[in-house]
Amino acid sequence: MKYPHGRYLDFLITKRHSYDALVEICHEGNIICPSERQIEDRFNNIIKRCPVRAFKNYMEQKTKKINNPSKFLEFMNNLEIHELWLAESSFKNDRSMIPTIKAIELFKNQRHRKDINCFLLNKMSHEEISQAFSQRYKTHIPVSVIDKFAYFFFDITEMERKDWIEFLKLNPSDMTIYLIAMNENADRIKHELGYKTNIEYIDALNDVFATSYFKFKEQTNRGSGEDQHRSARAWAKTLFDAGDRKEKLQSGNMQDFSESLQMEFSFDDEEYPTYSELESENERETDTTSD
Repeated sequence: MKYPHGRYLDFLITKRHSYDALVEICHEGNIICPSERQIEDRFNNIIKRCPVRAFKNYMEQKTKKINNPSKFLEFMNNLEIHELWLAESSFKNDRSMIPTIKAIELFKNQRHRKDINCFLLNKMSHEEISQAFSQRYKTHIPVSVIDKFAYFFFDITEMERKDWIEFLKLNPSDMTIYLIAMNENADRIKHELGYKTNIEYIDALNDVFATSYFKFKEQTNRGSGEDQHRSARAWAKTLFDAGDRKEKLQSGNMQDFSESLQMEFSFDDEEYPTYSELESENERETDTTSD
């Protein structure tokens, strides 16, 4: 199975963490940790790619330090993770590492990470993600940082459909929001995450109108119980209200539209009891009569 944070997992493996330590790191960071067998497979794949015996000895913990750091970084470059090594080493002051360092900081913030993951799943461009994130949190996140984040921590290009299915099963707490991100438009996922959207009023009316129609049909076909009738009537009312507002808005008579909208908000509709509440009331009356 592949993981969108596969390069980060390989980085942790090259740091020679034990499996228990990997589990702890992933648990603290709230990211999915593969099974011990999967980690072993990734480790063996790295060992096979080692260009010299000295690196194999280091990875297998037969030696304590790297004798040729520059050659080792070349090997990490072949594994596509050398920047993660550079970002936390003596090269940290290198300005070319700033986007990677900032991407690591972004990854460690779980709220920010979920936002970026969802936007990437939604296939938003990195420019759009940068703009939305910067507006929401009032801090500029350059596109270069989003590039590095996507590459090291949530690379959707590495994943096939079967991988996503397995990934979502292992991530039940985020499954719903990720499915919305994968299947809905950008405004929907922005709304779910608390971002401002660009939804036009007429678009919202169209959605309410269509949803009300299908919900009305669903309730009328479901059965003849009082709860179904009550729900069908409620959806019918919403359907007619949305249709009326659509007509007035599209007719261009804004005064008529404005007056109808004000009347709607000033009118307090009666709240009807539910079927279960009526049942309880009937039972109480029956008990009183019996006494």
